[in-house]
Amino acid sequence: MYRDTPEYFVKKYLNILDKIEINSEILEYVNEFLDDWGDVIGVHVRSWWSSGMPRYAWHDNKLYENEIDKFDSNKKIFLCSDNDDVIKHFKKKYGERIIVHDQVMHERKCDVFGFHHDDVQLVTDGFIDCLLLSKCKTIIGTWASTFTEVAWWLGRCESIVIIPKPENVTQED
Repeated sequence: MYRDTPEYFVKKYLNILDKIEINSEILEYVNEFLDDWGDVIGVHVRSWWSSGMPRYAWHDNKLYENEIDKFDSNKKIFLCSDNDDVIKHFKKKYGERIIVHDQVMHERKCDVFGFHHDDVQLVTDGFIDCLLLSKCKTIIGTWASTFTEVAWWLGRCESIVIIPKPENVTQED
């Protein structure tokens, strides 16, 4: 619902989120990463590649490209994804405009619903991506993924969120 979320709930949830204490090393890293960042478009691409769910059929890089291309062609793009092939695709297409937080998952294929949830670095990297995404004034997110929404909440509900809807989403989805 983003901008349509009733103010009552926004205040209530932000009050709860204010009680979360984030590790100071993570905050320091995020703040250093943000130095000289400026106004960046945040893009979260969930490809669902390893989920074994029908949602994999929803993934299409073109959905995000169509939204990115509506912005000034000099604007930097912070990109986070569950799939290194997606990151490579966008780096090839948008070159130096792409900013990523390099992480362990980008070095090897990781089953996002499998073995790695006990790998502290992978979980930390995902959280850092979410925090960085939360700092963007505009976020282009993934249909049916809560990652974008969590970033919006962590950013105190201030970002404009764009969620391109895949054409093959049905009423039942």
